Amino acid sequence: MNNSTSSIQWLQQHVSGYLFRPTSPTNLAFTRFFFFGYLAFCYLPLHFEDLAFVPKELFFPISFFKWFHIRTPDPSTFYYVCIIWKSALVLSCLGLFTRISTLTAFTLSIYVLGLASCLGKIDHRDGLLVLLMLPFAFSSCSDIWSLDAFIRYISGKKDRDVSTPSGEYNWPLKLGQVLFAIGFFTAGMTKLRGTGWLFSDKLKYTFILHHYLPDRDLSDFGLYVAQIPLLCATLALLTVIIETGVPLAIFSRKAALFFVPSLFALQVGNAFLLGVHWDVRWASAYMFWVPWSFLIHKFRPTPANHSSNEPAAAQLLV
Repeated sequence: MNNSTSSIQWLQQHVSGYLFRPTSPTNLAFTRFFFFGYLAFCYLPLHFEDLAFVPKELFFPISFFKWFHIRTPDPSTFYYVCIIWKSALVLSCLGLFTRISTLTAFTLSIYVLGLASCLGKIDHRDGLLVLLMLPFAFSSCSDIWSLDAFIRYISGKKDRDVSTPSGEYNWPLKLGQVLFAIGFFTAGMTKLRGTGWLFSDKLKYTFILHHYLPDRDLSDFGLYVAQIPLLCATLALLTVIIETGVPLAIFSRKAALFFVPSLFALQVGNAFLLGVHWDVRWASAYMFWVPWSFLIHKFRPTPANHSSNEPAAAQLLV
C-alpha cells in the first residue's frame, strides 16, 4: 500500500510540475494571438454558410450529428451562426471578451466544422484545431497583449501581477502540446495496422493518384518519386517514425527540436507532393511549440539594467 501511495504521489508531483511550472504570460498571450489570428485568416474567406444548401440526400450525419439527429440547418439561421463564429475567432485573436469569445469559437467550431464532415468524407484538417481551442477558453490568456488588458488598464481596474511567473500561464500550452502529440501519434499508429503502409506500394500509388485528381495542380515531382520504390519505402518509414515519435517532444526539448520541425516538413511535403491540406491551416497547431518569450527577449533591444523574470533556459522550454 505504501509503495502504491508513493507511486501515485510521485506521478502527481511530476504531472503537476510539468503542467504548472511557473512561466511568464508572454508565451500564452502570443500563442493565443497567432493561433486564432491564423485560423481567422484561413476560415474567413471560406463560405461555410453554403453548407446549409446541401441537399438532404447528400447529408450523412456522423458522431453527435447522428446521435442527436441533427439535420442540415436553416440557411438564414446558419448564415448568422457563421458570422458569430468567425467574429469569435477574430475577437479571440485580439483578446476582446476573451473568455466568451474563445468558448464561443470552440463551441461553434464543433458545429460548423463538424457539419462540413457530414458530406460523405470526414475532413481530418480541423479536428485537432478544434480541440486546441479548448484550453484557451479556461485560461488566463488575455492577461497581457490583449484588448481586455488594455481596457482594464485605461479604466483603472487593478490587474493581477503579471510580472510574477505563474503555472496558470503554462498548463494551457502544455495541454495543447499533449493534444498535438496524441493526434499525430494516433495517425502514426493507424499506419502500423497490418502491413499496408510500410510493406506495400500504397505510398507509390498515392503519389500517382493524387497527381491525376481533377482538383489538383501538382508538379511532376511526385510522379518522379513514385518511380523509385526504395525512396517511397523510406518516406513511408520516416512518416511512421516521426508521427509515433512526436510524444517524446513532450518530455524532452531536444526531442522537440527534432520531431516538431520534422513533422512540419512532412506536412509541407504532403501539401506540395500530394496537394493534401494545401491551405496549411494546420500550421496554427505549431504555435504551441514556438518559444515566443525567448524570441522576444532575443531580438528586442533591452536596456542594460533590465533583468528578465525568467532565466533563458526556462524561456526556451515553452
